[in-house]
Amino acid sequence: MMHPTADQFLSAGMDGTIRLWDIRNSDTTAIIRTDHLPVSHVCAAFDQEGVVFGVYTDDHLIRMYDARNYQEGPFAKFSLYDASVMAAVEPFLAHMQAPNLSAKKLHALDLKFSPDGNQLLVTTNRGVFLHLDAFEGKLLHLFKEHGLSQSQRGDPQLGCCYSADGAYAVTGSEDGRVFFYKSSTGQYVHSFHQGHNGPVLDLQWNPKRHLLASAGGNSTVLWSATGI
Repeated sequence: MMHPTADQFLSAGMDGTIRLWDIRNSDTTAIIRTDHLPVSHVCAAFDQEGVVFGVYTDDHLIRMYDARNYQEGPFAKFSLYDASVMAAVEPFLAHMQAPNLSAKKLHALDLKFSPDGNQLLVTTNRGVFLHLDAFEGKLLHLFKEHGLSQSQRGDPQLGCCYSADGAYAVTGSEDGRVFFYKSSTGQYVHSFHQGHNGPVLDLQWNPKRHLLASAGGNSTVLWSATGI
């Protein structure tokens, strides 16, 4: 992920490392290593100011680092197995009759900070999206309006993002739809139907306009988000 204000970016590797790069140099400027191998799920993201970055490395813990003092280790960490998360995810999977998608192996696939840096949107390998307090890890909302299809197994990689003003959280679905929720309440408010012939793999919101881009099913679609 690109740093929002500097010529730097983060990468997350299956070798269990989080690396900080300067685009003007081919050498890594910093490396954070996991204390466990192998890893099968790893991701990282900057907040909107580039002051904090979050890291997930397959051990069910999200760690928060001060981008200026990352050498000192994480200043906060919280578990995906927090009671607030399990209390919401387990009943949902049971209701969807998805026994192969046990909450006991819940992993993060992607992290997105809200524009104010106070919330975190987490794509999971169980096809649901967690809306967390970014510094305490408590579940604020579970975004699940898209449901799960009978074919959704393994690690469904679905896109998500926030609107530029942080008022909405946007999530993708396996059947090509895009869903909008109010960030403050978790309320489902709208969906764009079947813009893709496959899963929505990525979502990006224009930082200055009410314009949303979605990618999936071998296509990219631009949506006008006015009136949501």
